[in-house]
Amino acid sequence: MITNHTHRPGDPVLHCGIYRVYHAQHRNSHKSLILAKSFPVCEVCWDAVRYVEQAAAEVEGARQLAMSQGAKAADRKQRLRGSPTPMIQSLTKTTTPKEPRLSAILPIRMYGVDADGTPFDCATATLNVSRGGALLGRLEVPLRVGDIFTLQKGVVRGKFRVQWLGGKNSERHGQAGLQCLEPAKNVFGIQNFSPPPAAV
Repeated sequence: MITNHTHRPGDPVLHCGIYRVYHAQHRNSHKSLILAKSFPVCEVCWDAVRYVEQAAAEVEGARQLAMSQGAKAADRKQRLRGSPTPMIQSLTKTTTPKEPRLSAILPIRMYGVDADGTPFDCATATLNVSRGGALLGRLEVPLRVGDIFTLQKGVVRGKFRVQWLGGKNSERHGQAGLQCLEPAKNVFGIQNFSPPPAAV
């Protein structure tokens, strides 16, 4: 529902956070994390999109959900090892990261085109990150292994590829392992790790 507190593309963002986004007919309203200095236009309906700020409690709820999922990571790993059926769709035979990961619950924005060809722009959160990739704690859009989309943290954005997806009936459901295709951008602002070596 549009209210008197509705923001238009180009309006200054006074409070970074989660907003309800309303489009002009081409898709249903959805939530998105807005971190830019001004509200962006939509790639489809352009300046017909509108933004309504959500309650701060919803931001905290997203953080708590990601933390809860992270606390169960070790148990999930053990259960997956003993499972008789595949629980992860993956591009590779292993999901072990090639470099150390930093445990970090970071609210981020992701946007691109989903497996059904529908543009998406939504908020999510990481469980751990590195310059070479990230583990998403909750994935609410239909993606496939190999899909490429954009993640944004603050004003920095970069392209990522889906390396694996948690199986629908597994405790990793909703999680996704990502490979960063532009590690030099250091989307997550990591200072403790060296950049991944260049491919040869």
